[in-house]
This record gives sequence, structure tokens and C-alpha cells, in this order.
Amino acid sequence: MRDSNMFLSMHKVPFGRRDSYIVFFLEDLAEEEYGMPKLWLGSSRGGASIQGRNTNLMRVSLVWQGEEIPYALSSTPSELIMDSIRGSVRICIAENNLVRFQGDGDVILRFYWPIVGTHSNGKHEEARDLMDGTWQAGFNFIANFHFVPLNTKMECSAPFDWRGTFCEYFKCDVMPNENGKMEFAIEEFADPNFTVIKREKYPDYAGCVAKVDKEFKDFLSSTIPEIKDAEVAIARETNAWITWTHITKPGGRIKRPMLRMMQAYFPHNFGWQQSYQAASLSKDTSLAWELLQSMFDHQTDDGHLPDYVNDMYAMHRTSKPPLQGFVFLWLMENRDMSGVTKEQIAALYGPMCRWCDWWTKHRTTKDGLPFFGHPDESGWDDATVYAVAAQCVSPELPPYLILQMEAQAKMARMLGRDAEADEWEKKAEAMLNLMLEKLWNGEEFMAQDPISGKYFTADNIVKFQPVILGKRLPENIIQKMISDLKVEGDYLCPYGLASEKLDSGLIDPYQGWMNGPIVAPLHFQMVLGLDACGDREFAREVAMRFCRNCAVNGAYHIINPFNGRGQDKGRDYVLHQHVSAWSASIFLFLAGEFC
Repeated sequence: MRDSNMFLSMHKVPFGRRDSYIVFFLEDLAEEEYGMPKLWLGSSRGGASIQGRNTNLMRVSLVWQGEEIPYALSSTPSELIMDSIRGSVRICIAENNLVRFQGDGDVILRFYWPIVGTHSNGKHEEARDLMDGTWQAGFNFIANFHFVPLNTKMECSAPFDWRGTFCEYFKCDVMPNENGKMEFAIEEFADPNFTVIKREKYPDYAGCVAKVDKEFKDFLSSTIPEIKDAEVAIARETNAWITWTHITKPGGRIKRPMLRMMQAYFPHNFGWQQSYQAASLSKDTSLAWELLQSMFDHQTDDGHLPDYVNDMYAMHRTSKPPLQGFVFLWLMENRDMSGVTKEQIAALYGPMCRWCDWWTKHRTTKDGLPFFGHPDESGWDDATVYAVAAQCVSPELPPYLILQMEAQAKMARMLGRDAEADEWEKKAEAMLNLMLEKLWNGEEFMAQDPISGKYFTADNIVKFQPVILGKRLPENIIQKMISDLKVEGDYLCPYGLASEKLDSGLIDPYQGWMNGPIVAPLHFQMVLGLDACGDREFAREVAMRFCRNCAVNGAYHIINPFNGRGQDKGRDYVLHQHVSAWSASIFLFLAGEFC
């Protein structure tokens, strides 16, 4: 019997590393304990999320005397270890495109690819003998994987169906040598260089582990804020690792560093998440600026930004909220951004203005109020305001654009364009006045159906999000919103702020996103907004509740407001990755700033 000792559960986050699309996944109903793992080698590339394929590509198992044998999984930040009573195999993602394996004992390491089946449509996919002792496995729209034995024997089979033009399956067995040792590598070849080329020399395993350890430790010290509160600080390293493993290296459609939300389920770089990440990782101001700019690399001629982008494609059907101005202003006020040049400001200013103009031209009512054309554009996909109007003037959108306009005014002044700055300031003031006139009813902020013109209220927390405007709001409105938010059991709970009033008939803490659960990006906005309104004590209280719960139960993507536990199933009740880079980074940000 072997014990499992995981640095972090693979159900919370699959095993990966910075800048790599190569990921190891645990099958949905498997566990890390002895006899229960079902491990897959996979990919978080964009091509892995299309054509009915999922991110799992090849089963990885240990074999003895022709039969798969039980093992336990353990991990460190740099290694994944398969440990059985017959021997062990250690795995290190040594480089962004290279995995090194090291075995000890008399077990065989097996890779099995069910080319036709539930994990691929399989058409035209194959594995081939390269006739130099190595093999290649090619995955449509993803990559070619090169299987290289370094001091050992490898036996592969891939029967070819000439009528279907694909292999029926691919099986690769890597055996230990006569001394019970195994050294093996898999290298990924993807856009723009799919041609498999064998290296003259591969790095030794121990050196790979040391290199990856150092890279992560350097990131931890250079980019992740220190956390003063001891109860919260215990989760700093694991959440830093989650963030680190989701950083996407430029390549394909990606022009600069970005962060995927998840390795599976949502293996994309979502639009507004890059702004959250810019603030969260702003200890490294250079990285923060790159992240803030990143979505504008994919801007259309009319100013629109995609919902998300990956290495293969950008999804322009919808978009995400204009959060860049909010974060730009926060960075300028709270970080030393003196290293940002006038040329960099100018490079961002034009695209920011076109982005703002897109909203005012294509998503504005006849009264001048901005609206979301689809719930997905809000980022709060199932907020209960959309139970009334699928297209909606939601009360958080005008504040986003007000701050966007103010950010553009600040940029214009930095560039010496004072007339343009004056114009943006006038537009921001006009939208603020219009929002107060149309959406504030004396008690709360309302939403509006842009088609019928009907105004309505909802029990969703979006009506409090205008707090991000801080002291721009009249003091009586600030005090009314804060007073309402402080009522225990309405939205405020022991774990932070629920996204829907806790006694609402529409709340769904089990399958929802913004109709009840506690979610990290909401806390980012609300805590910064409460602080900007002058109530730092309450801002800190909300941040502490959220962060202490995350430190104990995990910085889950979705948290039940009634018990503080993370949601470990998707809407289809199938296990998915539970913790996102989005939630991990925001936890670190709030913990560093307020705990």
C-alpha cells in the first residue's frame, strides 16, 4: 500500500506548469489515493475544446506482467509521482513543450489513446513509427507528440484503418532497463512548428526538477504579494501555483502573456479576466501592463473585443465588460507605474477609446444608457436581472464606462491631449448624471429592459456594484448601499457576500454562478468599491471573511453561501476543475491588500 501526498488535489486543479499547454488530468470519478487514480495526459490548447473532444488525450497507467496495477498519486509544485508496490514513475513538465519521465522498479509505463471513441472523433488522426526508435502521435488541431525512449526500450502499436484513414488506437509501453531504471520524454510540436525533430540531447531529470522549482519560487517572490494574516497566509503558495500554471505563453493567436481561466472546462483566456489578473499580479508591473493590453491585440476594426481568445481562435459572438479603465485607474493610484512609457500609454489609449465607443454606439438605448446585449456580455451570466430581461441595462455597466472614460481622460492628459481629456471627462460626468437620474429610485439602483423601457428591481447584488464609483456618488447613496450591505443574512454571510439575497426565491447555491454563490471577481469589485467609498473597515471585513474561508476550503470558482464550501460539480453534475486561476489570483490580491 502506498500513501498519496498531494501538494494540491488534481480535482481542484490539474497538474501543469507556466507557459505550457501540456496538462495531466485526473478522471472525473477517480481519486489520488492508492488504487483509485485514473490519470490522463491532456492539452489545454484551443483545439482540444472543439469537435466534441475533451482535454483528456491519453490514459497513463502502470503495468506489471501485462496487467494494469494500482498506484497512488503524489505531487510537488514540480513533480507528479505514480507510486506502486512494483515501482514508481516520476513526471516533470520540464519545459513548456517537454515532459520528462523517470522510472524506478520493474513497472511498465503505458500510454493508451482511444483514437475513436469518447475522447476524439478520430478522423485522420494517427500514430506512426518514425523509424529511429521514436514515435509520433498526431492530434487534430492540437499538436504532434513525440515519444522518445532515452535509456530504455519502448514498444508501440497503432493498427491503421485504411478505409477510415485513422488508427484504431495507439498503445505505447515504456519498459525499465536491466537495472530497473527508466528515462523517457514526450515533446509537443505545435503551431507554428508541427514537424517532429528529435533533439541531440535531452535534459536530465534532476536538473529539470530543480529548474522548475526555481522558476516557481522566483514567481512566488517576484509577483505574489505577502500576506500578513497567518490564517490566510497558509494558502499563499498553493494559490500562487494555481495562478502560475495557468499563464499562457505567446504563440498562435496569443501575442503576449495571458491567463487561462482553467485547464479544462474553460481552457480559454477570457476578456475581462485579464484586467483582474493585471491588478492581482501587479507586484510585477511589467506583467500587469502586458495583461491590461492583451485583449486589444484581438480588437476588431469597429472596436469590439472578443469574449475570449485561445491559441487557435477568438470568440467574437459576445464580449465581456469594459473593466480596463477601472483597473488602469487603480494601478495608477496604487502601484509605481513610472516604468510605463508615453509610447505604451499611446499604444493603449487609441484601442481603449475605440472599445468605449463600441459600447456607446452599439450597446446604448435611445436614452443614452448602456446595456448588455446578452447575459454573457456581463460576465454575470445567470444574474437574476436576466430573468426579467435577456438584454439589460444592468446597474454595474454605466459605472464601468464612467471609469473607462475617466481612464481615457487621464491617458489623454498624460499624452498632452488636453482637449480630448476634457471631452472624456464631460462624457463621464454626463453618464454619471444620467445613471443617477434614471436608475436610482431613492432606495436602490434599478435595471431596465432596453426594449420595453421598463425599469425593475431585483434581489441580485449587481444593484450594489456602483460602489466602484466611490466618492463620485452622492454621500446619501453611498451610506444607503453600505447600510444595506451590512445587514447580516441578506447578502453578508460568514464567507463574504452572496451574489443573490439569501432569502430570494431565485437563489441556487448548487448550480448557479451569480444567482446566489460567492464568487471571487464580485469580491474584487465590491471590496475595492467599499474602500473607494471611504469604508475601509467594512471593505477589510468582507475581504477577511472571503479570504479566510478560501484559505480553509479552497479558493473555489463557485462557493456555497450557506456553508462556505466550494462547488465541485458543474451544471451537469460531472466533476470539473474546481478552482480557477481567476479565483486563485483574486484571493491572493485581496489577501495581500486587505488581510
